[in-house]
Amino acid sequence: MTKLVLPFPWEQGEHMCVIGDTGSGKTTLMYGLDGQPGLLSWRKYAVSLRSKGDDAKWLSAVRVHTALPSMKDPDLLHIELFPKRGREAVEFKIALELAYRQKRTALYLDETYHADKLLKLRPVIDDLLTRGRSLRITVITGLQRPVGVSRFALSQSKHVISFAQEGRDAKTIAEATTPRMVEVLE
Repeated sequence: MTKLVLPFPWEQGEHMCVIGDTGSGKTTLMYGLDGQPGLLSWRKYAVSLRSKGDDAKWLSAVRVHTALPSMKDPDLLHIELFPKRGREAVEFKIALELAYRQKRTALYLDETYHADKLLKLRPVIDDLLTRGRSLRITVITGLQRPVGVSRFALSQSKHVISFAQEGRDAKTIAEATTPRMVEVLE
């Protein structure tokens, strides 16, 4: 499998935000398609926190339902954490806290809104976004509606990849990123 070539440098510890509607390609961008690697293949240790079932397959990952033993297994480099319904909050919190202790991990929150609002993990996520860089933790947030989640998902990201957005969401992206982004949107 060949490594994806990025048009920008993306170092361990640099956060990324990927924004788009359901079906726009966020998970495909992360996982890859048709045997081609996605962005998560750039990280030696990566964990995808999944709360929705779909057809996306991360070929280099092992799908697990529990975080604790899985993330402590040194042979598991790429993990797709897909807890049983009702266990998401507990398992995701364990995974987020383990990443903090293990350092040098990339975490992909496939549905950040779900983890942030519904599972009530905003304090842990915000902590990783604001303090994780110094520990070389990469946090990748997948968003559908930027207005619905913590501003840190955007403002702490070195890279923001957005599929088509409009209205309040486009304005939120512009306000939370750089002045250059505002110029692009005008």
